[in-house]
Amino acid sequence: MRILIYALQRSTAPTGLCRYTANLVHALKQSPLHPEIDLIIGSWQRDYYREIFNVDASLATIIEPPIKNDLVGRYVWPVLNLGKLARRRGADIVHFAAPSAFARSLIGVPVVTTVHDLYAYSHPEVFKLPNRILNRAVLANAITNSDATQVISACTKEEMARLFPDEMTRDHRIIYQPVTVLSPDPGAAPRRPYVLCVAGHRKHKNMPLVIDAMRVLMDRGSLSADTALVIVGERATETTAIEDAATRQGVTLELLSSVSDQTLANLYGGCLAFVVPSEAEGFCLPLVEALMHGRRVVCSDIPIFHEVGRDACAFFSLAGDRTTHLADALQNVLTQPEPPREERRFSSALFAEECAASYASVLEAAKPGP
Repeated sequence: MRILIYALQRSTAPTGLCRYTANLVHALKQSPLHPEIDLIIGSWQRDYYREIFNVDASLATIIEPPIKNDLVGRYVWPVLNLGKLARRRGADIVHFAAPSAFARSLIGVPVVTTVHDLYAYSHPEVFKLPNRILNRAVLANAITNSDATQVISACTKEEMARLFPDEMTRDHRIIYQPVTVLSPDPGAAPRRPYVLCVAGHRKHKNMPLVIDAMRVLMDRGSLSADTALVIVGERATETTAIEDAATRQGVTLELLSSVSDQTLANLYGGCLAFVVPSEAEGFCLPLVEALMHGRRVVCSDIPIFHEVGRDACAFFSLAGDRTTHLADALQNVLTQPEPPREERRFSSALFAEECAASYASVLEAAKPGP
């Protein structure tokens, strides 16, 4: 079986979607399928896929279209050329690692798309114009024209059913993201005590809220004054607000991006607690990574975190005085023992089994009738 995975995205630094794609490639190559994989990325993505995610020629044939990192390249090229490439490579399936522009009539093999969230509809403010309009059109096209989707959570599928009720007869499977984590390096240099967040600098991620809550705990004497907040994620629209909040509250802040898997493992392994204060998520891969490291976790009280974290997380309300709610939850969790590590639900082996079933289903449906 040959699978053409399309993962071309604009980001010049690694994001959660890139990490998902890398995990997808690793999981499929280790699965009983042993597929041949063609991975389509932009030339600007090459270095971080190779150096951070360890995706190289031993796992996939890397194909970089001769395009610029602009709207014309990212939106027009796949519409006009992806079907030709799939035929030339002898692909059995085209798998979009995230909703992307394509013309179904020009692709001669089954199309599978991974749907991570419905932000284009539920939280359009996350995107700037014209991406706000384009992303909504791309998402709608993916849901209505893919032969099947792999939806990364039950919460996301419920949202899809609400927004696209007429499309729910298609094969929409809930398949949790595959997550593999490295063990922390015991020889890593020691750090000052720190709370960890892994998130892009977006408003709905609520990073300044963590800073405000840490200040409350420092004033209570429940958190050492030298405790830092470490945020791993892509700089974006809220970077300045995050930095201003840290300066105002006198909280030491460390902003990191493009870290290696080993560095990230070390950060998970050494943190006092992991905090996810988002107002919305499609799945939240970093939450799973923290659970697989057996870390104390504090989450905002939204449905997706209950689905993913279950009883391994402490939850706080975003209603009312959210700063106090988070401070109370964090103070309490710091007195608790570390939870057991999450193992099976997000394993690469389970993902590979479910992904293979999804592929088999669309290939069976594509067979000509008698």
